[in-house]
Amino acid sequence: MDGIQKEFILSLEDIGKEKDFRCQRYESKRRWTKNIIELNGSLNCLLYFKIRSEEPYRWGVTKSRIEELQASGKKWFIVLLFETPKNGYILTSKNVEQYINEGLWPMGRDKKNTNEYKISRGKPLQNNHPFSTSEDFINSL
Repeated sequence: MDGIQKEFILSLEDIGKEKDFRCQRYESKRRWTKNIIELNGSLNCLLYFKIRSEEPYRWGVTKSRIEELQASGKKWFIVLLFETPKNGYILTSKNVEQYINEGLWPMGRDKKNTNEYKISRGKPLQNNHPFSTSEDFINSL
């Protein structure tokens, strides 16, 4: 697990003690991944993490992973972290569908990334403002 993600989850676990929710790794029917955690309790949702520790801030999200989140039947978010555990974007399922439908997230062009949406700062995240504190993040859920 990436150090930024690990620190973020530890912080989230601490907040969960106060706000009455817990974090656990999500195991779907299809596969296990360290990049999706499930919040249960006062918050019930899935969080799918993508991390960039240095510029350029570009993330890749696979089409199959989005389909898996959609099929879960749970509320879900994509969390794009950058630089530190406190910096990132949180995207709702509606944001994701909108960006894909509007063509703001192009698919990768080389053989390795043809099933992966390419996301960068700016227009591809035009309706999302970065969060910079744990409180900002929790309030976005």
